Amino acid sequence: MGFGAILLAAVGAATWSISAGPRDPSSPLKADLVRAGMSRLRSQDFSGASASFGAALEIDPMDWTLWNERGKARAGLADYSGALRDFDEASALNPVSAELHNNRGGAKLGLGDRCGAIANFSKAVAVNPGYAAPRLNRAQALAELGDWAGAVADYENGLALLVPSDRLRQVVLQRLKAAKER
Repeated sequence: MGFGAILLAAVGAATWSISAGPRDPSSPLKADLVRAGMSRLRSQDFSGASASFGAALEIDPMDWTLWNERGKARAGLADYSGALRDFDEASALNPVSAELHNNRGGAKLGLGDRCGAIANFSKAVAVNPGYAAPRLNRAQALAELGDWAGAVADYENGLALLVPSDRLRQVVLQRLKAAKER
């Protein structure tokens, strides 16, 4: 981590706006903040990650990936409303990202909006049919709504993209069917 990111973490994001200078998307400070944010996200320091990405957004608010990463951090804090706002900002800058549609769906699922989540997961699948995560996430939402046939179909399709072994897929699907019967 560079000195700028360490200083920012120590004194807070408010100081950045005074000391960092003009907005510059190629700023070394932005790069340090992104590295710090990614490291914090990986270590599940969601509060620290959110602060790092927020400070980077002060430098470059047009970088959709920063909005996306901060949204993930906010979701990790169970701040699904804040996460959804960040994913909406990112989607305005990059409306064709399957990852963003999937992330928006996850935030909506966290808010209890299963139908909205399913719509976003479906958009993600339409944008990238080979992306397994939205199929698996949509399966969860469908199961929560009691649509077991739809959930099983999505789990089968998602697992087929992730798991090359037919036998392993069968074990997972048997466990899903057993959960339905409980």
